[in-house]
This record gives sequence, C-alpha cells and structure tokens, in this order.
Amino acid sequence: MTTHGITQGQAHSDSYVWANEKYEAIVKQMSSAATQHLKHNEVERLLEQEGRELLRRLLQAHINDRSKREVKEAVIDAVGVTHTHQRQHTRHLETIFGEVEITRQGHGGIGLTSLHPLDGELNLPQERYSHTVRERVAEAASKAPFDEVIGDMDKYTGAHVPKRQAEALVQRTTQDFDPYYERKHQDPETANKVSSGGAGDQ
Repeated sequence: MTTHGITQGQAHSDSYVWANEKYEAIVKQMSSAATQHLKHNEVERLLEQEGRELLRRLLQAHINDRSKREVKEAVIDAVGVTHTHQRQHTRHLETIFGEVEITRQGHGGIGLTSLHPLDGELNLPQERYSHTVRERVAEAASKAPFDEVIGDMDKYTGAHVPKRQAEALVQRTTQDFDPYYERKHQDPETANKVSSGGAGDQ
C-alpha cells in the first residue's frame, strides 16, 4: 500500500512524518483552484520552490534515522585511546536543498577531543557546507565572477553561501585537487574516503 507515492513503511517512520506532510501539502496545492489557473512556467517555479523544501525534509528525515541507529559503544581512536564519555552534539550542514541539523553522539574523555562516528559514516566535511555545495560553487566560480556565483546559488539551490565563504571553498577545492588525484591514482578506494570532520565538539 502506498500513500501518494510514499511507501507505508516510510509514512509510519516518525522521522518522515514532516516530509510526508509537505508532500501532501504540495499535492493539495497542485490540485487547488488557484494553481489550476497558473501558466506552466509559474507551476514550474512553484514546484521547484516547494519541491526543494520537500527534498530538504527528506534529507533531514534520513539523517534523523541514521542518528537514531548510532551505536552507543565506546570508540577507540587512531592511536588506541578509548573514548568512554558520551554526549550528544549538534551541528548544521548547508546543502543544495537548504540547511539541515545533525545531532550525533560525541565520544570523548578528559583531555580528549570528541569523535563523532556518524560524521565519518556520512562523510561530512569539517565546514558547514556539503561536498555537493562545495562542488557547485567551485564549478560555477570557474565560469563566472563570485557575485554571479552567489546569486545563482541563491536562485537555483537552497544553499546560501556568502561571498567570503564561497572564495574560501574554492581555495580549499583547488588545494585538494592535486592530492586527491594523486591518491586516486595510487588507490581509488582511499581517494574517495574524504575527511569526515569527525573531531571537535561541533
């Protein structure tokens, strides 16, 4: 059984209720009398805007599900030290759909920097901007001035990247380019394991 294209299992998950409500609202809006009189390009823009929020909610729901399934065992770091103290930390991630919040388990101890296994599992960057946002900014900046890049990001995605942050993202992307392909030439699997940004009480 499905509920307007969303499976029953998804609809029953607490994490996806918020997304399901948005989907239902979009369906209702598409079939409303007001929308029936819009021109096709106006419907396109409406769906782009509302659909982006739906996708953001779906991403948030997915992250929430992953957070709930986190293993609460102690974590051993790269030098063999066990991190026994646990505390939830929250950080924000700017994605092409908009900002999402990530609450995950931090594993630390006296004098130890907290480690966040979910950060590594999700391959989160150390900065607040997702890898996809970073790629979009770098690609756009190779073709247009930064002011235009910022405007296009605001117009065509749900991500807001101020000019100074956009410049920094492009610089870091340039710095990472050669090391990435050097590692990829040596070991493709290692190259794809981008820094998780798991350390720090974010």
